[in-house]
Amino acid sequence: MTVERFMEKLKAVPSTEILKNPYSDPVKAQNLSIYLNYMIQAEPAHLFVGEAPGHLGCALTGVPFTDEYRLSALGNTGCLPLQQPGYEIRTDPPTREASSKIIWRALAEKAFFPLLWNIVPFHPHEKNNPHKNRTPNSKELQDYSHFVGDLRKVVPSIKQELIFALGRTSEKMLRRELGIDAQYIRHPARGGGAKCASAIYTIAESI
Repeated sequence: MTVERFMEKLKAVPSTEILKNPYSDPVKAQNLSIYLNYMIQAEPAHLFVGEAPGHLGCALTGVPFTDEYRLSALGNTGCLPLQQPGYEIRTDPPTREASSKIIWRALAEKAFFPLLWNIVPFHPHEKNNPHKNRTPNSKELQDYSHFVGDLRKVVPSIKQELIFALGRTSEKMLRRELGIDAQYIRHPARGGGAKCASAIYTIAESI
């Protein structure tokens, strides 16, 4: 599957009063396309799958686990996938998200760049309040987890035994819905930063 076809499928999902599709915005769609095209060339073997975009991170940039600061020249030092030309941000100063900081700092320290994704690639939020994150509901998890399979067709270098779940929600869906025996990593949110970074270091050092 091409990046263009994958993006068409993402863009076709309509937003609702409780779920925002970032990729209906051409800037966010462009940012994700740049990221995916770089990763295709980089041929990563590892895939990290989180839960869903956060309102200060992927919901603003279109790139999983990435806030505007990390996508800017100020914050992407050592983060090769984020140093590609063409990325755009809209906020000055750029927004920051704790999970983005934890993930990219750990990856940059080890020069280890797995493909990043979310089991639900759209932003679940409270009704009519896009600035309030919520956990994806069971229907959203079932309806949109198939994008993981599509993504693996876009980036075929991913090895099934090297798929990791960032959080229990992702782990459950990868195992139950997609039959992937994903390895669990503590999600960086809600005090999980140190355990998440430690797991990333361990994985990077095992390569």
